[in-house]
Amino acid sequence: MKKTKGISIVLMITICVGLLAGCGGSKDSAGNGSVSEAPPANAAGGTSDNAQPAAGDSEYNGPKVVIKVGLGAASTGHSGIALTNFKNGVEARCGGNVEVQAYADSQLGSEREVSEGVSIGTVEMSTIGMGTFATFYEKLQFVNTPFLLSSREQSYKFYDGEFMNGLNEEVKQAIGIRILGYGENGTRGLSNNVREIKSPADMAGLKIRVQENPLHIGMINELGASATPIAFAELYTSLSQKTVDGQDNGIPLTVNNRFYEVQPYYTTLAHCIDQLAFIANDDWFNSLDPVLQKIIQEEVDNWKTDIRQLAADYDISGIETMEAAGVTVTELTDEERQAFTNKMEPVYETARGLVGEEFFNSVLEAVEKAQ
Repeated sequence: MKKTKGISIVLMITICVGLLAGCGGSKDSAGNGSVSEAPPANAAGGTSDNAQPAAGDSEYNGPKVVIKVGLGAASTGHSGIALTNFKNGVEARCGGNVEVQAYADSQLGSEREVSEGVSIGTVEMSTIGMGTFATFYEKLQFVNTPFLLSSREQSYKFYDGEFMNGLNEEVKQAIGIRILGYGENGTRGLSNNVREIKSPADMAGLKIRVQENPLHIGMINELGASATPIAFAELYTSLSQKTVDGQDNGIPLTVNNRFYEVQPYYTTLAHCIDQLAFIANDDWFNSLDPVLQKIIQEEVDNWKTDIRQLAADYDISGIETMEAAGVTVTELTDEERQAFTNKMEPVYETARGLVGEEFFNSVLEAVEKAQ
């Protein structure tokens, strides 16, 4: 709990400094990284009337720009904090010339709805979980393959590497969405309200909520449980009413959405090291002044470093929070985790069928290089 309080204090200081440096005394209510249900006065595309900084105070002195950024997760969670820091970083470097409106807590709609907005240009930018983003481009479906990556460090090398850079270019050409970077969304685990899970045998008979994709569904079913797709917005209610017994998510999402209040068991299975893609409408991005493009890309790079550290910190503080609430947190040994991995060959065959044998083999080669 001390770590959680520490993060909150750092966030408050970051926000205050960002507002003073970035907005030139702006009174914009969006400065805390989230906004009220009523959008800011300039949310439709206008600009604020704040006094401009003296010449030379801003790296960017081009036309005023308002940037809407959508986030499905909580503003108080690790991804919300990282988005607030991104907002403050861009605004601080642009004086009063750029306003970043950060809409967390699904204020602009679900992850998919917001990202569809990015695709057609009604929303400029968004961060989207790769499980959802994979539905936008067929080849991305491999990211849902369980136990594909074995550590955080390997996942960072893979997502920052040459293979994904090439795939990012394919995505941009195919659907008009520019991927500016990947940041960690947490290492996935399993929570439930029935029993401690230490082996595949412990999964028997459980109904587990998953995202609606064949690889997550296949993993749960291969482990002897029953996979049940449910929309994320409905998950807390489904867990509290015991429509399902458990759910498949990382510690940050489990804690920030308070699922642990109705889930007395959590296992750090680490079957997926989830990523968030920071995306932008490519036509919009290309229309920006090159100086602003550079600032945005550099601040996404900072966001990437920021959110990865926050995710690791939140795993530690999240376990403390859950245990303080009476949750049994089970951290598997390598041998125990391998017993789950051994069940996954049918799921790998499904992945090959989804993205093609040759392409999936190239994924495995890139994963091996990142080891």
